[in-house]
Amino acid sequence: MPDPQDPQGVVAALQDLDYGIAGAERVTYKTALLNATASGNTELVAAVTGRRIRVVGLLVTNEGAAVIAFKLQSATTDITATHDLAADGGGFNIHRLPAFYCQTAVGAALNANLGATGTVGVDVTYVEV
Repeated sequence: MPDPQDPQGVVAALQDLDYGIAGAERVTYKTALLNATASGNTELVAAVTGRRIRVVGLLVTNEGAAVIAFKLQSATTDITATHDLAADGGGFNIHRLPAFYCQTAVGAALNANLGATGTVGVDVTYVEV
């Protein structure tokens, strides 16, 4: 039965955007920042026992002089395609609210993976579900 004070559900929808929804459970948006320089995996968000890390926003920039391949991984399994970041400021920005971009396996860390050494900044917004 709709709320007579909010028949369109606008208030409830705005509240859900404030906290995120995982089924009937409210979740809190969190952020993590990383300046990755090493080739291979670098942990972006530590594993959470019994939870997935669901990425809802991502900003990636390459500050180095060489093209760098970038992807996200659940532990060591790819969960995004490989994206080539142009030198000197190449990057991308993804926001998927209220949906999500990608997620880890249950209990797995979220890793950034660089195809070569360089300087890549990563800002991620995520929820634990």
